[in-house]
Amino acid sequence: MTTITKERPPGLNDPGIGKEVALHVEDIERLKIAKKEKENLTEEERKQAGFDCIITKHGMCGFAGSGCHDYILNTNAHKNHTVTINTNWRQGIKDGFYTDTYQVPAGGKVFLGCTRSGQIPVMEYHRSIVGEV
Repeated sequence: MTTITKERPPGLNDPGIGKEVALHVEDIERLKIAKKEKENLTEEERKQAGFDCIITKHGMCGFAGSGCHDYILNTNAHKNHTVTINTNWRQGIKDGFYTDTYQVPAGGKVFLGCTRSGQIPVMEYHRSIVGEV
């Protein structure tokens, strides 16, 4: 039987979480592609297209480098967003979720954390965007 909790798991102490970070070359390419895709959309089609922000992954982290860093990338170069992220986590038979909000500048990127913890038993994190203002 698993235990589901809405509390943060222990060990989330990375001081970089929620901070704006520099764009990688891949991010700049994603921004260019997003701009081209949105240029041809009507206002109604833009509303239906979903969120401007996306979750990207880059680099290795966690136990034995088995995870990767999660980031929020704002593909809108003209509008800041407040983004709500749900994080589901699992460690052995324990699992749960928590929700955070982050300020993401126009065309910017914010660090969310690693997808896997650095200790045994390994804790896995799965993040998704559930809101954007």
